[in-house]
Amino acid sequence: MTRRTQEQGVSEQNLPPPSLDPEAQRLLTQYTEQHHAAALESKRLREEEKELKQQVAFYQRRIEDTPRREQELALLTRDYDLLKTNYQSLLDKKLQAQMAQNLETKQQGEQFKILDPARLPENPVKPTETKFY
Repeated sequence: MTRRTQEQGVSEQNLPPPSLDPEAQRLLTQYTEQHHAAALESKRLREEEKELKQQVAFYQRRIEDTPRREQELALLTRDYDLLKTNYQSLLDKKLQAQMAQNLETKQQGEQFKILDPARLPENPVKPTETKFY
């Protein structure tokens, strides 16, 4: 309040709102809407900036973890190769065991044929004497 209004005994609260001409009212409404839209846009941009900072931090952590992940991959690859070699060895042993089993089965099932029958000796045979010195 100014000194002049105090002297007159009029307070600002009791004053009616100033009346604006229609053009001023239109401009005030337009600028108020623009201000509100700019405030909303500013809020949206701040949120977007926050999300982008989070994404940057996420990708930065991934970049920092790359050497550790590379070591893990090398270990996994080595273990995989060892397991693959071990599996192949066991598979080969199984195949050899199956082949041996099949061979034994075939040999047990085979029957021998006598091609020439045994002949009895025509004369008796006596053992020869051996001398030991």
